Amino acid sequence: MSGPGGDSTDSRVLRAIGLDEARFCAMLTRHIALLGGTSSPVTGAFYGKLLALGSRPERVALLNRGQASVIRRLAAVLPRIGDYTLYRDLKEMLAIHERNIRLGQQLH
Repeated sequence: MSGPGGDSTDSRVLRAIGLDEARFCAMLTRHIALLGGTSSPVTGAFYGKLLALGSRPERVALLNRGQASVIRRLAAVLPRIGDYTLYRDLKEMLAIHERNIRLGQQLH
């Protein structure tokens, strides 16, 4: 299904998920700095693994598994977070990852 300008709904959903990831990277970078740490510009191997897959369904499945992994980690750490702002931001990150998994499951 195509939307305005020939852009498919699937492509718009994937782009929105990518923007969420960028927003959360920026948020995490801010919190690291506020806590006196230094973030690294190095990215993990996940993006390369994602691009190496041949089909969109394979990529979406891996993306959803990655998002589920983040959800599990956040759920484990949230009860130990004492800083309200960090807790709120991580709780939002968890909710958005849950939403993005649901969106990913609806892609063709």
